[in-house]
Amino acid sequence: LFDNLKYGAGECPLAIDEILEDAELTGVVQSLPDGLQTTLGEGGALVSGGEGQRVRLGRAMSRKQVRLAILDEPARGLDRGQRRAIVERTRERWRNATLLCVTHDVNDTLDFDRVLVVDRGRVVEDDAPRAVARQGGIIHGMVSDPAQTAIVAVATPEEMPVNETLALQEALREELGQ
Repeated sequence: LFDNLKYGAGECPLAIDEILEDAELTGVVQSLPDGLQTTLGEGGALVSGGEGQRVRLGRAMSRKQVRLAILDEPARGLDRGQRRAIVERTRERWRNATLLCVTHDVNDTLDFDRVLVVDRGRVVEDDAPRAVARQGGIIHGMVSDPAQTAIVAVATPEEMPVNETLALQEALREELGQ
């Protein structure tokens, strides 16, 4: 597990206790037979899907000076309170970066600057999270196939120039084929 967390961190000293706490991995480490020295096995066989997701989040958290962080269901498998805490910690850790958080839970997006609702590869809603939630729309009911619908929550650093924010939005639309 330790080697997995430090993978790609370069020469930066790893603040392992902080990373374990921020990625909600402390309990996971305590449950593993050899703690941080446990070999996770092929494809992370010793941990659940949600725990594996948090291991990958912990690995990402070991990077310094991140400008763009893309998280895909970083808090999968956690209860609502734990999810909220992990999203708050990721936002604090990467407060000077643009953070894209892909989720299927509307409540995980409410503290972000904006949300893009992507349904079957197309952006169908784009606004502040509370405004989109008030409008009802697809984000409110998630009426189409949840496997085909995702919410991309976007947080940008306050000092990011408007032209960079617009360029990011345009890049997302191009990536999604819009």
